[in-house]
Amino acid sequence: MKGLLEAAERYWPNFDREYADHLVELFGLPEEKQAKQLSRGQKSALNATIGLASRSPLTMFDEVYLGMDAPTRERFYQELREDHA
Repeated sequence: MKGLLEAAERYWPNFDREYADHLVELFGLPEEKQAKQLSRGQKSALNATIGLASRSPLTMFDEVYLGMDAPTRERFYQELREDHA
């Protein structure tokens, strides 16, 4: 999973690695696992992490919450609201 975050950091010039690390911790993502070993919900949380931390002028999520359990989904919504504010 670290490899994906490193690739995102190289790909997006405004990628905020510190914020990405915060989101990884918030969502409880296992850093030692490869992305292909993650559950569907964990993959969704990883995609949300990359999307939020990319700091793009416009970020669109299409059902990024699929597979997330209820607590993770609520953390995502809360983080999205706080980040937008």
